[in-house]
Amino acid sequence: MQNNTQNNILAISHITHEFPQDERNYMLVLNDVSFSAQKGEFLSLLGPSGAGKSTLLRVIAGLEKPTFGEVERNTEEMTMVFQHYALFPWLTAEENVGFGLRMKGLSEKEWRRVAKEKMAEVGLGGMGHVHPKELSGGMRQRVGIARALSMSPDLLLLDEPFSNLDSITATFLKKDLLEIWKKYKMTIIMVNHLIEDAVELSNRILVFSGRPARIKKEFALKTPRPRDTRKKAFYTLNDEITALLAEEIQNSHETLLREKKKPV
Repeated sequence: MQNNTQNNILAISHITHEFPQDERNYMLVLNDVSFSAQKGEFLSLLGPSGAGKSTLLRVIAGLEKPTFGEVERNTEEMTMVFQHYALFPWLTAEENVGFGLRMKGLSEKEWRRVAKEKMAEVGLGGMGHVHPKELSGGMRQRVGIARALSMSPDLLLLDEPFSNLDSITATFLKKDLLEIWKKYKMTIIMVNHLIEDAVELSNRILVFSGRPARIKKEFALKTPRPRDTRKKAFYTLNDEITALLAEEIQNSHETLLREKKKPV
């Protein structure tokens, strides 16, 4: 766990969260989660599907209020890129990218200038007039990233940004994302279920247990980027995290089976 609190951009303490299932029962999703993120860090959160990683990201973003615990943010601007794009279908790509700036009261000339600049950064220069339905999944995700970048964030939250993309599109988007991170020196916290992506991009990886999610293990990566995904060290770490997650998935299945066998 990182201890340099002066350099922290985010610190979450003892986050526990429940969702009501009915009038008397609650589902525990997050269980006493604590960690910090430092300025300029690329941090990945890995865990079994349905473990609560996206819920945790929404708690960090302030979109969910945790049942218990605290979130301390030391940010100038925080933005989030959603897994399913969350674009307005009636707006053009440029209007989607500039939406937050319009809400801040920037003039049309200024928000369009920034929107064009950010779209060019993510490889969508000249595509501002197109509506989301005319774009591929990879292009929509790029619009979402450009919209987040338009706000000049020092903390960028990514919810499974590559999960709906084919492998070639994801490869190009990862490269662009790494260049953007290096250029702006922002902090990125990425929820992901693809271990290879986390190992390729991150400074640190937090591996979570199955639901209710808690931090199982932390990995610090010192290798400079871009990383050679064909080297033995890459595969060794990938295999270690895979084995850890496989164990958690098995434990989750066994827990679910025990719960189903309980008398009502």
